[in-house]
Amino acid sequence: MSISILYSGFIQGGVLALLAFALMIPFRYLNLPDLSAEGAYTLGGTLMGVFLLSGFGPVQSLIGASVLSGLVGLATVMLHLQYSINCLLAGVIISGMTYSVNLRIMGVPNISLFNQPHLFGRLFVHDEMIIIFMVLLLVCSTFYLFLRTVIGLKFRAVGHNPSYTMSIGINNKIYLCSGFYFSGMISGLAGAVSVSLNQYVDINMGVGIILNALAALMLGEALFNMKQSMFKQISSPIIGALVFQQLSGLILSQGFPPSDYKLISALAIITLLGLTKKHKMSEIIAPNKQ
Repeated sequence: MSISILYSGFIQGGVLALLAFALMIPFRYLNLPDLSAEGAYTLGGTLMGVFLLSGFGPVQSLIGASVLSGLVGLATVMLHLQYSINCLLAGVIISGMTYSVNLRIMGVPNISLFNQPHLFGRLFVHDEMIIIFMVLLLVCSTFYLFLRTVIGLKFRAVGHNPSYTMSIGINNKIYLCSGFYFSGMISGLAGAVSVSLNQYVDINMGVGIILNALAALMLGEALFNMKQSMFKQISSPIIGALVFQQLSGLILSQGFPPSDYKLISALAIITLLGLTKKHKMSEIIAPNKQ
């Protein structure tokens, strides 16, 4: 695999890590699986493009797109709480609605941004990978510090044992809404960064991205046993996304037709997950003697 493919894999892996990190919040901390991240991802990219075309700066557009994208996650959990709709179904419904909203905002299926200012080359450095990982580090460290606070402890307790937290007077709805909003905001941030990186917006840019993010999250946890501590849990989507993207680059470098990409990558993920599962079972059945 060439250096250029390796470098590109790290850049795309950083964007995928943001989305996988966003998925981790409802899946692992709130115990409510959610698929609305696909809609928030596309909305973030759409708003990033529209803001840039409207004359806003790259950083302003990035912040605005991220903040507004959080409404997708908030709408999902509100459907779940107010109407008792299954959270997965609520996420699918909101993502479908977001598609129409994105098309209405753009007015056309795609927008070119090649003549617009963008994050990369206009901020502090010209290296895309450094900027992406600076954003990733800021997001992860902020969430890590939040979890170590008293409010963060309550946030974790709501997902772990909601009945107990309600019995001691904690308002579960506030923490659920906050968690889903933050998840949607990070998903939108990933979409905005992707648009700034590629310099175009497409209405279908989020199709299938949720599966890659889920695979990255599961891969990180399965390969490196990242569920043992809070720091490792937060690190798992990052590690998994980087491994997944490098694996994808390796597949493409072998000359396979693009039509076989999803099939081969899925088979590779299944194989890796199966191997790690067998390895863990062997450790349980025959543990090492001290």
